[in-house]
Amino acid sequence: YGFGLKTPFFATLGEHADVTLTPFVTSGGAILLEGEYRRRYAHGSIDFNSAFAISEGDGTSGDGYFGIDAKFALRNDLNFFADITFTNDDGFLRRFAFNDADRLVSKMGVNRYRDTGFLEIGAVFFQSLRDDEVDAEVPFVLPEISYRRTWEDPVLGGRIGLNIESVGLFRISGRDVFKIGSSLD
Repeated sequence: YGFGLKTPFFATLGEHADVTLTPFVTSGGAILLEGEYRRRYAHGSIDFNSAFAISEGDGTSGDGYFGIDAKFALRNDLNFFADITFTNDDGFLRRFAFNDADRLVSKMGVNRYRDTGFLEIGAVFFQSLRDDEVDAEVPFVLPEISYRRTWEDPVLGGRIGLNIESVGLFRISGRDVFKIGSSLD
């Protein structure tokens, strides 16, 4: 895009939220608007971020991306999390130096951490940004489960640990797979 100039404008929205709007102009003729909204709650937080091309300098417009990062404490030591990013143009993030990844990984689910172990159940969605990859063959992961539990060993001392993990890979086109594994240590 050549050279770029960004000028952020920041405003608070009460005691627990703020917004930043950043016009982005490039020497290649692109005009973008970036935005970020952050909100904090007593038991969690949510952040939105995005960018939208008003003009990309080549006569096109309307491309952009959107992201959300949320974390909330629920009941019984459970936590909800979501880290989701998507774009409507495979080259947008790289073209304007927002991200150089060749795949976007979005994840959401619940987890619980305790002194004796943890449990996480989630789903993962991949958005391929590769030109040579067929989107229908990129898997969607549901469920992704990780479980670990430890016990004090009364006979030998030390700890006994159990791990159980599973993952289901589903595609619009192609082979679906479900795997489960476990280990004891």
